[in-house]
Amino acid sequence: MAAVHSINWRQIRTLTAASIKSRYRNTIAGVLWVVLSPLLMFGAQGYVFKMILKIGHPNYPLFLLTGLMPWIFLNQSVGMSTGLFVANARLFKSFPIHPAASLISIIVDNLLNFLLTFALILAGVSIFGTGVDVVHFLILPLPFASLAVAVVGLCWFLATLQVFYHDVRFVTDFVLSVMFFLTPIFYPRSFVPDRYQWIITCNPIAILLEPIQLLSQDVLPPTYLSSLAASVGVAICFVLLSVGLWNWKKNAIYFRL
Repeated sequence: MAAVHSINWRQIRTLTAASIKSRYRNTIAGVLWVVLSPLLMFGAQGYVFKMILKIGHPNYPLFLLTGLMPWIFLNQSVGMSTGLFVANARLFKSFPIHPAASLISIIVDNLLNFLLTFALILAGVSIFGTGVDVVHFLILPLPFASLAVAVVGLCWFLATLQVFYHDVRFVTDFVLSVMFFLTPIFYPRSFVPDRYQWIITCNPIAILLEPIQLLSQDVLPPTYLSSLAASVGVAICFVLLSVGLWNWKKNAIYFRL
């Protein structure tokens, strides 16, 4: 884990603040648009799937919220991070900045926007929907933390691969587009026929989102703990893969940048 210890966490704080400032510099709506964009997507998909496609699920807005917003966070983070090492090659060669510190700062910035949007929509759903179980959502930091760690690991892995294979970004965009429909985000897992359940079981994104989605339902503690443990396992695997790839290729990375 030498790659993790070599990251300057003070740099992450500084770069995160710079990322937040640059995101809103010379913008008219600023924070409003960052919140409004996923809010409009949530409203549009909620209307289509609930009112037009008639997907039957208790408290569907809450179910969609716990699946769609984490997916947007993951998808945006991957899109913003995959080409980061290549795009900032001159910066990393000129200044003693660990590439992973720059990557983590972008993900933290995106995480803050995700949490703000999630909280605002959750407040609206609790007021105008069928209600929210407060006890369930008191433990949201646990699956959120697992998701955030997994996203860091996944983005770090893909950004490192992009240094050596410049088509990784295009393949990733395609795979994520397909994964959106193969992951129970806008439909419950119970809608999937038994013979295709293995697709969900083997889907790492579905595993990461499940403990968040289960908080919108009535589940027994053993079931939830099992789901959370699986999510943590996927997060650890992503981090180990990214750190392993970095340690293996770190001498060649700066040469290829």
